[in-house]
Amino acid sequence: MYLGMMFEVNLLKIIQKVSLKFVGNIVIWVIIK
Repeated sequence: MYLGMMFEVNLLKIIQKVSLKFVGNIVIWVIIK
């Protein structure tokens, strides 16, 4: 149970990092274009 919660938290952090990178890349691309 506890391990599952930790895994979910880590997954959320990874998703946040990926989406932040993705949004950042879009913003940079829009600025350059």
